[in-house]
Amino acid sequence: SEYLPYESVFAIGEVKATFRDNDRPIEVFSANLAKTKSQLIRAQVPPNYISHGLIFGSEFKSPDPRPYKNPLFSFMLFVDGGDFDAQACLKNIRGMPLTECPSVICVLNKDLLLRAVGQLNGTSFAIADFATAPEFGAGAHPHSDWVYIPFGSDEFRSGANLAVFFYLLHSHIGDCILSPPNLRFYLRNMLLFEPGRAIGGEIHSGNK
Repeated sequence: SEYLPYESVFAIGEVKATFRDNDRPIEVFSANLAKTKSQLIRAQVPPNYISHGLIFGSEFKSPDPRPYKNPLFSFMLFVDGGDFDAQACLKNIRGMPLTECPSVICVLNKDLLLRAVGQLNGTSFAIADFATAPEFGAGAHPHSDWVYIPFGSDEFRSGANLAVFFYLLHSHIGDCILSPPNLRFYLRNMLLFEPGRAIGGEIHSGNK
């Protein structure tokens, strides 16, 4: 097994061969995501945080609209669409809490389902960018909504969708700033030691 401090994690996700609606994959992933966020806790990196422990003063107003800089990128990737219905999934995910929604659902041979930022023009929605942290909701992106987009032509659909998926993940990693993990806390819980007691025996002081 390999252990990673939660503070050092940029993204979590799952990759499946085929989308099967009867398995309710989006609902299951959403429940697991909610469980992860409730049981694993990390401090939010404030907007005025630079890096390596450096923080601007409280009078500094960051142009970054995000309430914190270390959101978790979450994704679902399906190699084959199976019985994937974009309209049904769109309706389904719009009914979920934003904090429990994946950043992107990529069905390689069909569509990408994600949250887009743009402007509503009559009955059409003009996309300007993508919001890879749906948990921020309207606070960071007042004009955003869930959309599904098939990228590329039918012949190159899988490659185009995968390229956009990697672009979104790469953009998130570039924009996300993580704080150093408290390794003492992790080691204390992994080794299960008590302060003042050494592994294999007690700590003695004085001359004996």
